[in-house]
Amino acid sequence: MVSALLQAREESSLRLRIAGGCGITGLALMFALGLRSPTAMYAGLFLTLLGLVVAADRALPALLREPLFWAAIVLFTWVLVRGWIDLETATARGLEPDDRAVWHHARFTLLLPLVLAFWLAAFWRHRHFLLVLIGVSALVYVVNDWDRLMRGLPGGESPFSSAFGEAGIIAATVFFLTGATAIDVWRCPCDFRPATRIGLLIAAGALTLFALAVFFAAQARAAWLAMIVTLLLLGLWGGWFLLRHADRRQRRTALMAVGGGLALFGVFVVLSWDILSSRLLRDTETIAVLLAGNVEQDDVPGGSFGARYRMFRQALIDIGQNPLWGVGPGSVRDMLHEIWGQPRGGSGNYHSTWLNLLVAMGIPWTVFWLGLHLWAVARCVRWLVAQREAVLAVGLLGAFLVHFGTLTFQGARLWSVQGSALYLILMTVICAVLLREAMDRRLQRAAA
Repeated sequence: MVSALLQAREESSLRLRIAGGCGITGLALMFALGLRSPTAMYAGLFLTLLGLVVAADRALPALLREPLFWAAIVLFTWVLVRGWIDLETATARGLEPDDRAVWHHARFTLLLPLVLAFWLAAFWRHRHFLLVLIGVSALVYVVNDWDRLMRGLPGGESPFSSAFGEAGIIAATVFFLTGATAIDVWRCPCDFRPATRIGLLIAAGALTLFALAVFFAAQARAAWLAMIVTLLLLGLWGGWFLLRHADRRQRRTALMAVGGGLALFGVFVVLSWDILSSRLLRDTETIAVLLAGNVEQDDVPGGSFGARYRMFRQALIDIGQNPLWGVGPGSVRDMLHEIWGQPRGGSGNYHSTWLNLLVAMGIPWTVFWLGLHLWAVARCVRWLVAQREAVLAVGLLGAFLVHFGTLTFQGARLWSVQGSALYLILMTVICAVLLREAMDRRLQRAAA
């Protein structure tokens, strides 16, 4: 396995021990504090890159043999090239594009997660501790902004009208990761010392319940919708898998687990019904107008849904004007100005990451980007199921679906540090599975 790169006779190598120390420290910083601190996120990236350089003779061959790594380099390079052309063109026209947006788009390619994933694959035996650290990072982030979360709850400054979108999206993603960790630790008692197992169970279980509570309290309708679709898809996939591969005892256990999960989910729904009903019914007037066929911009009422409709409509116009080439990652911040009556200086946020990418980079690049991510998660889930780690497979698939589902409604994630950190963390875990799968495949071929 990849961990063999840092074991065997190389255990006595000071250079490789330093590289491994930098890698695991960088991962711990990213996973434990990346959602709260931009400094921790970039420090984690720096340490993992430093470890990669120190152990380049061992790390680079493993990465260069992975096709996804080369595809990620193409994505990353194309963002930089398009960004350079965009900045040169805009400067020649007397404009001032935002050069930081080039980096914002580049870090959403798969290159950085693959670099981080090398070290997670090398220290895969510590995956449960690292997954728990992700929950800790979410806890630190939410607690630090606790007043913002409380503002929209009963008794707050603006009850039922103040959503905390970032917290809801983070909580939905972390719910699947820590929940899978808790179940996995419970299923495999022999893999841990008794005290360690109990500690991991308590930590992962408590963080899962905390994430579920924040998921409802944050009032992020995008996260709610993505969660519903995710649970439906996971239910269909799980039912198909059980019918084909499970025996009667496994089906009975799965039904009991699903029943318990639905009961817990129902309790939270009942306790949060006043919040749910208030948030879900706010834009019924706008929906009624659109369903009646009044789709002209002047006919749509104001409010959150009306503003999103106007941004979606403008995004389609901007995509139609630059379908292949895009406007460039540095100029996208100057888009979305016509509906607000501004000649220039828009926000570049169409309230959908997909629309932002389509406007900035064009249709072919965005389709290629999405295709690589779907390919990565499909390989990840297939290998985990083959290795009898179906719980982790379900957790990662659920986190992937809910995270990428919310990208449909949350464009600010492209610019936010929290959005980038959550993307890096989730795709790091998925890419680490791919590296282990590739190494396992090569070992099997060598043994044959």
